Amino acid sequence: MTIASKLRSSLDNVILHRFLKPPYHLRMKSVPERLSHEERITSLDCLIPHYEKISHSQVFPDPEDPIVYTTEATPISHEWQYSDLSWVSRPRPLWKPENMTWKLAQLGFDQEKSLQTKLEELTNNQIGRARWYAPKFREPRGTIITIHGYAMGYYSIQRKQWPIEDALTAGFEIINMILPFHGPRKEAYNWHKPPRFPSSDPRFTIEAVRQSVYDSRVLINYFRAKSERPILVSGMSLGGYVSSLLPTLD
Repeated sequence: MTIASKLRSSLDNVILHRFLKPPYHLRMKSVPERLSHEERITSLDCLIPHYEKISHSQVFPDPEDPIVYTTEATPISHEWQYSDLSWVSRPRPLWKPENMTWKLAQLGFDQEKSLQTKLEELTNNQIGRARWYAPKFREPRGTIITIHGYAMGYYSIQRKQWPIEDALTAGFEIINMILPFHGPRKEAYNWHKPPRFPSSDPRFTIEAVRQSVYDSRVLINYFRAKSERPILVSGMSLGGYVSSLLPTLD
């Protein structure tokens, strides 16, 4: 391993295990975080029967023609420009308060607030967001939707992370989608904390994965309606998981 590789590996470890890992006192506030291994298995055994009986169309509903708002184009250079896209992103939660069992209550789930209340309070996350880079004077040959990894989702970083100018030069338009609970979709008071997705609460993670698929489909449908150009979806890390899930559904 080269010195540069060792340095990158050490830096990754510091970021992942120090800055992106919630401190001990925050983890102890989260019921699922402080469960033992056996208690986690028990909680999963309580949750599985509920999700097993839900139909596929309910888990991953098709967006019903949501309105996608587009900001005025901002030039990057003489040839290229970008616009920001937004839409309402509120797929109906699968979990219902009446599904709470005495075992889950005993383990400490939803002691202060129900899952629905927590999701409704996170208003920033209810708006889907993406940035759309496109050539100014010619029709793109295809559309690339990118999905970032855990703790990313900031447009300035994504501009460096993805080969945007290479894609534009090759004749593509490129869209940077923001995952739920990341980047501008985090609440202002939580900006310094790790993203809520993935969560130690399996229900929260399930809802966030559903929302990720919903948002991806909003963008896919939006660009399909604009033209018959091919659409590619590419992701890294957590975004790679979401992008690999999509072709199993569509």
